[in-house]
Amino acid sequence: MARIWLDVYQAKPFGLMAKKKGMATPIPQSSAVNMAARAAAVVGAKLPQVSAAADEAATILNRIVSELDAYHMVDKDDGRRIDVRIQMLNGIEKLARDYLRIVNNPEAAKIHGINKGAGESIDPFVRALAKKAANKAEYLKKLKLFLTSPDTKQKHLNPQQLRHFVVQTQQKTDGGNFGLVPGVRMEKVDFLHRNFEFALNDDGTVNAHNLLDLAFSEWIEEVSKGTTDTPFFLWMEKHPVCTGIGVDDNPLSGNKEHSTQYGKGPVEINILVPNHGCLEALALDDVGDGKAKTFDTHQFGAHSKLPYAGAYVWSKEEVIYCGPHGKLHHSSLNQGSKVRCAGMIQVEAGKVKIVNADSGHYKPSLQALYNFVKDLDFHSVLAHDAAVQIFCSNRLAPKWNSVNAQRFLEKRIVDPAYWERIFTAPPASIGPPPPPPAWHAASSAAAAAAAAVPRPMIGRKP
Repeated sequence: MARIWLDVYQAKPFGLMAKKKGMATPIPQSSAVNMAARAAAVVGAKLPQVSAAADEAATILNRIVSELDAYHMVDKDDGRRIDVRIQMLNGIEKLARDYLRIVNNPEAAKIHGINKGAGESIDPFVRALAKKAANKAEYLKKLKLFLTSPDTKQKHLNPQQLRHFVVQTQQKTDGGNFGLVPGVRMEKVDFLHRNFEFALNDDGTVNAHNLLDLAFSEWIEEVSKGTTDTPFFLWMEKHPVCTGIGVDDNPLSGNKEHSTQYGKGPVEINILVPNHGCLEALALDDVGDGKAKTFDTHQFGAHSKLPYAGAYVWSKEEVIYCGPHGKLHHSSLNQGSKVRCAGMIQVEAGKVKIVNADSGHYKPSLQALYNFVKDLDFHSVLAHDAAVQIFCSNRLAPKWNSVNAQRFLEKRIVDPAYWERIFTAPPASIGPPPPPPAWHAASSAAAAAAAAVPRPMIGRKP
């Protein structure tokens, strides 16, 4: 999904850009200048006199700059002003499309300069402005719905409650279910499910991964100091993550924010069903149609944590959901609900070849992975050479180490320390060095006897 939360261009840079591209667009007036003065400035501008179409196009650009100036004066973290902003954005979009309609006229294009190279024309920026205005208006509608809907939980609107909810420790139930870890919990709260992926330091501060994390970190600091009581997503409207101001100079700008699919969507999510020793897949959108087919994760390609594997979650209802990792997060598969286990799974012709608990969103225990593998074995869907990958924190061993699935089940050991010792110990096949042969012992004895005989000292006095 496009980053529809990004706001439209600021007036001054857009005006300067238009002037640089050859259009007579004035720099926007200050907030103290009323609309009448702005209108007079437009009338007094040196518009090109080559044609009525060119005059009209330049006039529209002047109006766009004025409307952008007025729009950015609105208090953006005031929820009561959302409707006003939507209306203004609709007006900006209309002006941009009116401009494009004029310059796309073949006769006007020749005069206006639409045929200039991409680096010489303002038109691509006006086209982008129309799209930005439409996207931002749509985003504000979603924001308003989130803020006013009775379905929105109060703890997601109250700053103190939201702060506590997000930073509290991971929820783990006696039944072996795992909730989302703190650093990604905002992804579920967010009405667009953007990629919040921060880490919490021991002192409760946030170690930001992207601009979204940075925004949340700064909001938490303000909430802690008591300097804001504005709901986070409304507060964020004035932050660079939404305004786009100065983001290019921020080192975190390279880690782009994006929305994540939750539940049904364009990326297919599969429900895996064991059937006569074979895993079959039923698309989430096709549940009830009975169109199950033998499942294979090679369709997901090599671009994931585990090549030719998919992300899976084993829900608290013991349903397996699976989809392509990267396009989906583990939280996408069951909309951020608690799980019994989660990780990566490689399936070939309905048989599980490799499985692990590699999920940063849930971080399930080795016990959870054991329970999942045991369930797979119960339904006879493990391949004869199936492997279980176990995480190892010891730097002397690879991060993920494989053990035969049947051996893993037979050992019944879910203590990570045991497996780390196994992975870091010398291979059992090497064993102690073999005893030396008999001739070696005799030779060694003879050498020792010869060494005991005194030798004459040559070139030295006794």
